[in-house]
Amino acid sequence: LAVVDWDSATLGPPERDLAAFLAVLRRFEQSQELFLSAYSRQVGYSPDLGLVDAFRQYQRWLKLCRRAFCDGQSPTPQMSPAAAQERWLRAGAT
Repeated sequence: LAVVDWDSATLGPPERDLAAFLAVLRRFEQSQELFLSAYSRQVGYSPDLGLVDAFRQYQRWLKLCRRAFCDGQSPTPQMSPAAAQERWLRAGAT
């Protein structure tokens, strides 16, 4: 089951949507491969897996930043910029 947030709907490559959907399956590597294989067969399009991975990485960093700076809908930072930068560096950002 997946929820589509139409408030942020944009035109973009299918790889962006696939990355968002695969985030749900991230702990099941085999399921991800099976899903992508089935998707390719059904749609007749082989997604660029490098682009899917790039969108997945972007989503991970975005989630980390949101957690670091905000709590839910609150615009109030939950940690100092220095602490956020430290967390960012420990996570492997360059």
